[in-house]
Amino acid sequence: MFSISKKVIFSFVVAFLMVIVSFADEKENSDLFYIPTYDEFDYFVNYMNFLQAWENDEVQVSDEVFENIYKEQIGSFYFSSKIFEMYFKSTNNPKIKSQIKNYIQKNNLNDEYAKALLKKIDSVRIERKENEKVLNQYVYNDEEYDENIILSSLTEIHPFDDEFGMLLFDNDYNVLRWENFNNEKVSDSDEKQFYLMTGGGTNSMLINLKEYLNVENEDSVKELFNLGYFENKYKENWFFTELEQKGVLSNCGVEHYYIGYGIGPDIIPEISCGDFVAFLYSEKLKKVFIVDIFMNFSKININYEIRNQIYDYLKFFTLFCYCDS
Repeated sequence: MFSISKKVIFSFVVAFLMVIVSFADEKENSDLFYIPTYDEFDYFVNYMNFLQAWENDEVQVSDEVFENIYKEQIGSFYFSSKIFEMYFKSTNNPKIKSQIKNYIQKNNLNDEYAKALLKKIDSVRIERKENEKVLNQYVYNDEEYDENIILSSLTEIHPFDDEFGMLLFDNDYNVLRWENFNNEKVSDSDEKQFYLMTGGGTNSMLINLKEYLNVENEDSVKELFNLGYFENKYKENWFFTELEQKGVLSNCGVEHYYIGYGIGPDIIPEISCGDFVAFLYSEKLKKVFIVDIFMNFSKININYEIRNQIYDYLKFFTLFCYCDS
């Protein structure tokens, strides 16, 4: 989906060193999230391309440049910076891992994110086979785990082979109840649904996608959202609202765009979980689209202590759905 030339990548690296981009005017509430502008989304895409080129050794980043990147990007509230947090914890490039480790140790960083990075870098990779797929799991000191869920690489999909599109994290998913994955005909019923699942026992992600057709009665729209399930699951920790269609939502293609999220303990003790949901209603097409990103962590996962940083990142992906109508 995202690709740029080496010349553009080099120009971006130079520009990156010369200017720090601020989007403070878009920040609404640090406890919730804000709607990124198109400019910030463009920076996000540029960052993704830069990181892909860096991962592939197509560009070289000096220790001085790395220091600037880490200082300015890690720990920032802004969406366009969070891609670096997700990338650093998943890179497989030995040079970059060495720069990360050296920087953390040189500066005696002891925050939870830095500690999680060091654990991942010092982990042992173990291959396991599941449903004819070879999956990687990382084990630190025989007691903590990383399930290799990739959040720093994205692809654009139209899951129901129609107007609805979204950005999807690029993982090797197990697909449950999806008729269109192999270009087979999607059911003609008024409800379509499937699940994408990735991860393992200490950290998993389940993406539930739904599409309802022939939604004639606007009063019934929220009934299809099944809000009672989330309200009961997260109680006072459930947040739901209809969003103003500005910034990246300016051309989302639907008349009503709602989001919801909840974070809290799972039904299993010592498990943390969160749901991050986009609800879209097209009056023109008389369709409802729902994307629910569910993630959980157990306490023996390397990323458990930085789960809120990951949850904050997932919140933004309730905003990147659209309808080409």
